[in-house]
Amino acid sequence: MSAKRRLQFLLRRFDLDPSCSEQELTKSYKSLAQRLHPDKTSDEEPRSSKVFVELREDYEEVQRLLRVF
Repeated sequence: MSAKRRLQFLLRRFDLDPSCSEQELTKSYKSLAQRLHPDKTSDEEPRSSKVFVELREDYEEVQRLLRVF
């Protein structure tokens, strides 16, 4: 997957468009992080910590890709 396509895919995960600002990305990430944080999800969802870590990694990757483009 090319870098541009990867960026578009990741931005969709954050419900953002490619022309988003750094502040919009951060706001979206914080909102998702609060909702998906393992301490705030029920114990019935053992994948919550994995999903939270993936979200953080995706956020870092989007930040990096936005600086390139």
